[in-house]
Amino acid sequence: MVSSAGYLLCCLLFALLPAQSDGKPSTSFLYWAYVFPAMLAGTIGVDIMFNVTNVYITTAMPRRLQATAGALINSFLYLGIAFWLGIGDLAIAISVRNQGEESLGLREQYQIAFWTGVGLAVVSFLFIVTVNFGRAEAQMTVEEKARSDADENQI
Repeated sequence: MVSSAGYLLCCLLFALLPAQSDGKPSTSFLYWAYVFPAMLAGTIGVDIMFNVTNVYITTAMPRRLQATAGALINSFLYLGIAFWLGIGDLAIAISVRNQGEESLGLREQYQIAFWTGVGLAVVSFLFIVTVNFGRAEAQMTVEEKARSDADENQI
């Protein structure tokens, strides 16, 4: 839940980032009051998700398959990022096609992508809150459990 909340906060802060009045890149306090917490929240989101996923999946795999599980986790992470970035770009392209390129500036296009991210983060948060995935904790691996069970059966 903390990871999903981090993603949600990150996208929300970027979507709500106020416009700069003079059109130049902002270096004001107000700008950094949005950007810095958004970057921290994004880091919290990805770091917690990556670590919890690794612990959850690798403990369910035998030692000989843990490297493969780690490679699959990493591959699915980057494939997921690429897929959802494509969805954000699709939302921008549809908006530009419907409203015209001259009516949507670069800032508005970024906002479309970030509001799409907010919506996806809300859906993700609802899945995490309502679906019972079990607890992710450092447990014995499959081999350690089998060895422990074998030791108990010998006694």
